[in-house]
Amino acid sequence: MIFLRYARNRLRAFLEQIQRLLDSEFPYPQSSEAIADLEQSFKAELHLLDSFSEHSDVETVKQECVLALSLCFENLPVLGFLLRSTNVRNAFEAFWPLFRLAREALEPAVPEKDRRTRLVLSSEWDYSPLTYPSIQHLPSFVLIGLPAPESENPLLLPLAGHELGHSLWLKKDLKNAFLAPIKTAIIDSIKKNWGSYRQVFSEVSDDQNALTSDQRALESWAPAVPWALHQAQETFCDFVAIRLFGRAYLSAFAYLLSPNNEGQRSEFYPSMITRVANMVSAATEFNVDHPSEYEELFQDDSEPYLVPADTFRLSRADDALACIVHDLALKAGEMIADTSIVLPTRKEVRRIANHLRKVRPAERTKSLADILNAAWLLSEDDKLWLNSPQLSSKRDRILRELVLKNVEVFEIEQRLGA
Repeated sequence: MIFLRYARNRLRAFLEQIQRLLDSEFPYPQSSEAIADLEQSFKAELHLLDSFSEHSDVETVKQECVLALSLCFENLPVLGFLLRSTNVRNAFEAFWPLFRLAREALEPAVPEKDRRTRLVLSSEWDYSPLTYPSIQHLPSFVLIGLPAPESENPLLLPLAGHELGHSLWLKKDLKNAFLAPIKTAIIDSIKKNWGSYRQVFSEVSDDQNALTSDQRALESWAPAVPWALHQAQETFCDFVAIRLFGRAYLSAFAYLLSPNNEGQRSEFYPSMITRVANMVSAATEFNVDHPSEYEELFQDDSEPYLVPADTFRLSRADDALACIVHDLALKAGEMIADTSIVLPTRKEVRRIANHLRKVRPAERTKSLADILNAAWLLSEDDKLWLNSPQLSSKRDRILRELVLKNVEVFEIEQRLGA
């Protein structure tokens, strides 16, 4: 069984790579712990393959070799992510504050000593921030990646709030919580657009009651459900980030993505204009300041190339999101309210900004979010340090370094206070 020898050799090569990575210098233990956990999973799989012989059932061996190959495909990108977490360009100063934030958001009712959430913050060769929220062999880990060119930019740290939202969505099983309302909203939308539905799906029964009973009718709208669920998840994550980081998230989002990247809209996201409008609505509900012209910073996506049936389904998914968007904001607000996370306040943001304006870190800060909001307040001030040519010529770099220094001071004070 030559495929068994191939599978064993692949796992051995993967384990050799893991061993080399474990010799790296890690700025915090979670990265090496994640690699060690992956190593145990690969060793267990290799041990199983080594237990087979030429007398073993061929189909059983084949199936296990398939699983072993899947293990390599799934975890090589994760291994690369963990390696990049050692890069000195990452904002290591923010790791421990974000680590505590993740633990408090995901395990608010668990005593600190019993919490299992672990965080890895890294750079990613993808311009959109991303997360690996559910890795089979790293169940307690939250992996958050920022685009490599911006991984040392502390002003983009609020984007981690969106990625934390994905972990919250999965941990709280919100997919099942919103599945029934989304199906109901899709069916209601079809009934309101019955003429268009019949034009696209003329072969389906003309009886509206058949939408939930006839197999062909069910198949006509079923693809809209996962699209609406994905849109709901992304919207919820935006709301979590706004609740955690306030205006700083809106500013970081605009910095990274405005006005748009000219790409086609994905069915798994709301259109850019809808997404931004929903964010502004949530900010208003959370009493978060936002620029009056914020929505004007963005332009809409180009429409995707879809067959008429999928165009109709996407419209129904959009309608379903509109029906539950308020409930998503309520859920995000409730989840954060159930924690002891310190949310940003205007008074504290102004106080920190006054210190940063004088080129010195603020002491006795209360949250990472306050520091980042103060940073954005100064970043958007065109008059910052204009009277000091030495500062104004390098204002962005100096501000970023000053913010990271303030995060360091915050972390030291947190540890001393604890």
